Amino acid sequence: MDKPREMVLVATSLRDKALESVSSFTKRFGAKVETTMGPHVTHVVCKADQRKRVTDQRTLKYLHGLLNRRWIV
Repeated sequence: MDKPREMVLVATSLRDKALESVSSFTKRFGAKVETTMGPHVTHVVCKADQRKRVTDQRTLKYLHGLLNRRWIV
């Protein structure tokens, strides 16, 4: 059986409080956080409009995540 891939997150357009939540999540689940997109990134964490449930800023990291079929959370 294949070993699961390591979770590697990249955050985009987040404020300090949201970044703290991402940091807490990574410590709890043993994930890594990167500052730049790359082939190793598995998830893109971005700010979203709560009512529309979509991102309100389409950053370069967000677009790279879409094009490379990464999880957008």
